[in-house]
Parts: sequence; C-alpha cells; structure tokens
Amino acid sequence: MNEAPLLSLEHLTKSFDGNEVIRDISLDVHRGEFITLLGPSGCGKTTTLRIIAGLTAPDSGRVLLSGRDVTDLVPNKRNVNTVFQNYALFPHMNVERNIGYGLRVRGENRSEIQKKVNHMLELVQLSGYGQRMPSQLSGGQRQRVAIARAVVVEPDVLLLDEPLGALDLQLRQQMQLELKHLQQQLGITFIYITHDQEEALNMSDRIAIMYEGQFEQIGTPAEIYEYPRTRFAAQFIGQGSLFEGEIQSIQGDTCQVKLPSGTIQATCPPMGATIGERVAASIHSERIRYDIAPQQGFNLPAKVLSHRFSGSMLRTELQLNAGETITALGMEAVSELPPVGSDVYIHWLPRHCTLIKDS
Repeated sequence: MNEAPLLSLEHLTKSFDGNEVIRDISLDVHRGEFITLLGPSGCGKTTTLRIIAGLTAPDSGRVLLSGRDVTDLVPNKRNVNTVFQNYALFPHMNVERNIGYGLRVRGENRSEIQKKVNHMLELVQLSGYGQRMPSQLSGGQRQRVAIARAVVVEPDVLLLDEPLGALDLQLRQQMQLELKHLQQQLGITFIYITHDQEEALNMSDRIAIMYEGQFEQIGTPAEIYEYPRTRFAAQFIGQGSLFEGEIQSIQGDTCQVKLPSGTIQATCPPMGATIGERVAASIHSERIRYDIAPQQGFNLPAKVLSHRFSGSMLRTELQLNAGETITALGMEAVSELPPVGSDVYIHWLPRHCTLIKDS
C-alpha cells in the first residue's frame, strides 16, 4: 500500500517486574484493514492492544495514529475503541441505551442518537431488540451489541480482545463470518486478538504472529500458511510436520534435502540456499501423500500405524525409519489405502514444502 498508515507502532517495548513482555515490535496498519495478532497465551498480544488503547504505557517506543503521536494520550483522547471478551455491557440499560451510551457522553442530540442507534441495530441484525435487557440476550446477541456500541462512535481503530472466546464452536464460526462482513460494511480498521489460528486465517487481511513478545512473521493468511519463515510459525499454523535436515543438492528452485530417515524435495528458500546448509522442512499434513513405491526425488520410507477419521478427514499416522511419527490427512476411503502395518514411501509436491533456514 502506498498510502500513509493509519496506525504505526514504532519499536515498542514493555516490561513488568523485570520481565520483558514486548520486545522492540513495529507494525504499520492501514485504514480499513483487518489485522490479527495471533499467538499463544503470554506472547504479548493483550499488552500490545492495551498500549494501542492507551490503557498501558510502553517503556519505550511510539504509537502514531494518523501520523500523530498519541503515546502519552489518555484513552478518551485517542479515537480508538475496544471490545472485550466479556462484552462489558451495562446490565441496567437496555440494548438501545447500551449502544447509544458513547453518543450521549459526547452530548449529541436525542434524535441523532436514535437515528445512529437504529442504523447500528440494522447492521448487527438486531432490529426489534432495542428494548431488551442484556440478560434477555444470547451470547452472540450480546457480542453484537458490544460491537455496535463500540463502532457507533466511529473510531479510527476498533480493538477486539478475543471477543468470540466465550462462544461455543458453532456460534463462534458463524460470528466469524458476520464480524468480517460487518467490518467490510463499516470500513473501520480492526485489530483483532486471538490464539485460534483458524479464526485468524478466516477473518484477517493480514496476520502478525507473536511469540515471546516479538513478531515472528507478518503477512496475508496465504503467505503465513504457505510460506512460514520461522520454526515457530511453521509449527503454530496448520497441522503439519517439521523435518530437520541438510541441503544435499540444488536444481533450479528445488532443493533435495537429506533427513535422518531419507531424502525429500522442497522449494528452495527465497533468500537462496547452499549445499550442506542446515534447514527445517515444513509440510502441512493435507499435502503429505504416500505410496507403495518411492517417487522421483524422494526416498522416505515409513510404516502405516493407523487410519482414523477426524471429522470429514481421514488421518493416517505414519512412522519414519528414524522413529518420528507424522500425520497425513486425506479424503480417501480406508479400503482404498495401504492397510495398517504396510511399508510405504512418503512424498509431496516440492512447491508445497517450505525450507526454513537456521537462524
């Protein structure tokens, strides 16, 4: 993007009791973008969000909003709003009054408030629910009210701290689609926190993977999924395997890699490769195939340990000669596959396997 970023985080650091929680992170976020901070508990996601919101002060670094330094501004002086996992609705106010609360604080006139509240009720598909109390709503409906209350004041950036975490799986998947659609309708910049990789991949324009207070990788869902740049990113996103090995030969953009259990082929790293270099080969489980004979460029023998269904997918556990166990995912019927105990050879398309260099 050529336009100036709406939000910039510049070299932020933050420690609590001598423990460095955020370690020199920088990120540019553009207007209308849906960006997700993805990572395990304790990686620094919420602290980063609180710094953007003005609820926590960084030890060093700056937060810029529309080019203006807001690092030292209190929350109500920066045009940012937050939706929390517990929704934080006022239990004594009905839906309409909850949504219009921020507008009343601003001193807008009653007719304008009602107009904006009615518009928000339509957007979040709650027309006719305005007089209900929060206790009369489902979890998904309360979540919509919380989002409507946050966006009705037209913030530059909406921060969402695991807002779907309290919902059951089916409702969470439904709300993912609704939330992304709402964000596109509103055109508001969303910064979303989750530890759920599927949620991040489904909803985001870009994902920033966090680990131990740093950004491991920032990119589109496709880039993150297909081309992980670090071992952590490769192991955190999707279901797959990571093989440690050494580059044995190079032909064009394909590398042959020697593993303890045999040889494989993979796409060479974008920064180039050297024969003898140590690498990790990352391959997703749904890309792994196996056959009774080795394929060209591959010599990775294994034994079939089990076939079992996981949802609509068939999971096949395979054991390599060196002892490690890997999983292949497919749609085939069990009757069409080599039976348990069979000796097979593992392979895949080289372009589906990413090589990660030792750091």
